[in-house]
Amino acid sequence: MTFENYHAVRVSYSTSALHFSPFSMKGPGTDFSVRGSMAFGARPSLALDVSGRADATLVSLLDASLQASGGSQLKVHVGGAPDHPSLQGTMTIRDVSISDAGLPIQLSGVNGTVRLMGDRATISSLQGRIGGGVTSLSGFITLQGVPRYQIRARLRQVRVNYPSDFTSLLDGHLVLAGTAQHGEMTGGVAVRNVFVSPNFNLLALLAESSNRLEVATASSSPSAASRVGLNIRVSSPQGLRLDTRDAHLVADVNLQIRGTLASPVALGDLRARSGAAIFQGNRYNITRGDLTMNNPFHTEPVLDLEAQTRVERYDLTVEVSGPLDRLHIAYRSDPPLPVEDIVSLIALGYTHQPGESGLASTSNRGLSSSVGASALLSQALSSEIGGRIQQLFGVSRIKINPEVNEPGIGTGPRVTVEQQLTPDFTVTYITNTNNSLYRVIRIEWDLSQDVSLIGMRDQNGIIGMELKFRRRFR
Repeated sequence: MTFENYHAVRVSYSTSALHFSPFSMKGPGTDFSVRGSMAFGARPSLALDVSGRADATLVSLLDASLQASGGSQLKVHVGGAPDHPSLQGTMTIRDVSISDAGLPIQLSGVNGTVRLMGDRATISSLQGRIGGGVTSLSGFITLQGVPRYQIRARLRQVRVNYPSDFTSLLDGHLVLAGTAQHGEMTGGVAVRNVFVSPNFNLLALLAESSNRLEVATASSSPSAASRVGLNIRVSSPQGLRLDTRDAHLVADVNLQIRGTLASPVALGDLRARSGAAIFQGNRYNITRGDLTMNNPFHTEPVLDLEAQTRVERYDLTVEVSGPLDRLHIAYRSDPPLPVEDIVSLIALGYTHQPGESGLASTSNRGLSSSVGASALLSQALSSEIGGRIQQLFGVSRIKINPEVNEPGIGTGPRVTVEQQLTPDFTVTYITNTNNSLYRVIRIEWDLSQDVSLIGMRDQNGIIGMELKFRRRFR
């Protein structure tokens, strides 16, 4: 960093002291006016008055990964010995913004005052914004020897867009302390709410999970963020509600964020209190849901999920467990069914009936081998196309099965439209585009958790009513 004067400097010497007439110095992003004197003798001393401005772009000289804008005004008196100067004055911060290309947050609109006292700069009143929320800063920086810092931040209603498609609303207190070579950020953050992008697709997230969880390789020239260690607790004091197009979930968050600011590592767990998800047009109630992270070297979520639904007269349970890139899925039903029949119920909404020909049964068993891919294709169509139709017509749910081989009907796309008029009253309409006469209308009224009244017109035009009682024996 080089400073130079752009006018002649007038210096005079008298009574063992050098006296400087006012002169100006310019450097990278700086412009200062200096005047005063330097006394010699047994105890040399300084008496300089410095005033001027400094651009925030100076921080990029400390680390090239940092971008900054704004500036500050400085007014300070420098006294004491030349080898141990003492500062008295203020630095006024005006509209400073600082960001790092590798971080999902940006500190902007920072305004306030830093007081210079002796060998220390003390933040007396400094406020900025992160993600639209207010951030209050306090602390100090020592200016002699090995500079040290301790900066405290209070976060209020801060929005962080991480990971993509998610925006978290945070409160908390953080402390950043250390030196230029190494620092540590500690404290606690409370997650108040999480908002999900309308275009978020859960299937796409699971399919890409192995790529999304990879930790970026550190560059050969570490940035400032890679030199800051983390020890931050993340919690949800009142529970966290997550709503997407196909699911809603209430969960408790209890995480410890370690690693570095450039490569954070999450440890802990997320536990579901309650929730439900829509897959293939069926509503699954989440009875157990844990996402645990115990790998101290990189974030490796392990899922343990149990969800239940009812298709036709069967209570189906699906268990999903393992790392997100190596999920294991298990099925069971009540009354018991073979696994291929459970998968057929989940993906296609029907299973082969007793008395079907051997050829039909063989066809169903063959179909179950590829039913997983069919289910994913159908759910993708339901998410992308159905989501737009739902918004257009205001229906609760649309299910599209691209290729369904229904006994007695043939192969063709089947469309299911469902409208939930009240939490316990649902109307469902089903048609098959291969047969214009194929129409199923179903009305279900949940009188209680265990009793339902169902009215139906089937594909043959037969109208019937059914009263269902559910009782689980353990």
